[in-house]
Amino acid sequence: MPSSPHPFASPSHPVQHGQQARSLHSWSLATQAALALQGACLLATALFTPLFALGSVLPIGDLWSVIAAVSTLVTTVSVLAALAAIIGWLRWQWLASSLVAHSTEAGSAPDPRGASAVRRSPTWHLLSWVIPVIALWYPLQNVADLDREGWRREHNPAAPARPARTGDPGSGLRRLWWSCWLAWSVVSTLGMNAGSMTLTLLGHLLGVAAAGTAVLLVRRISDALTGRTSPLPEILRTWGWVGPAPTPAAS
Repeated sequence: MPSSPHPFASPSHPVQHGQQARSLHSWSLATQAALALQGACLLATALFTPLFALGSVLPIGDLWSVIAAVSTLVTTVSVLAALAAIIGWLRWQWLASSLVAHSTEAGSAPDPRGASAVRRSPTWHLLSWVIPVIALWYPLQNVADLDREGWRREHNPAAPARPARTGDPGSGLRRLWWSCWLAWSVVSTLGMNAGSMTLTLLGHLLGVAAAGTAVLLVRRISDALTGRTSPLPEILRTWGWVGPAPTPAAS
């Protein structure tokens, strides 16, 4: 039995829309895998941090060499995973923002509800990460736009999009992710400059939290935008949506 069409698929461009959704899903999985690997490496590094401190005062002999070798391997893998996560995230966000901005309804012109759901173009979704000062809040706003639009499409695709600059039905997961990301960046830099084991360990743990929440956020947004049934538990798919769910429009 053929699956029902996505509510934002257009019969005039079904192949293009399908390709966009499949590409978004594929990059979503790749990004999640890279983020999960990076988080695992950061956790392993956090476990190694106190061992290095003990190794400097305890005569552990050959065990020290093994620990150092494994730590070097983990660090190398972590750097590669971080690079893959950066590339994957940027590509995923470009595809997600493009899918939302260019969505169409059956038999209609480009859907103004989708266009109004994101306040910035896909290009700005990427540039926001690298421009000083605005990089402190623009990326969070951009991801919030995608998350809110995903919620609307999943729960009530007939409803008009929430205006991008007004209101927010909830943002628990997004705010936790962004707080962990910023804290990780600051604490890790301070720990490296000060040579503090405590700050370095805290930075690794914050990185684990940032990677874990990013995986959940990418999965939630991608599943909602592509019309897939999410395998995430209900609490993880809806966490942060503190307001009432959109009310379906009367038929």
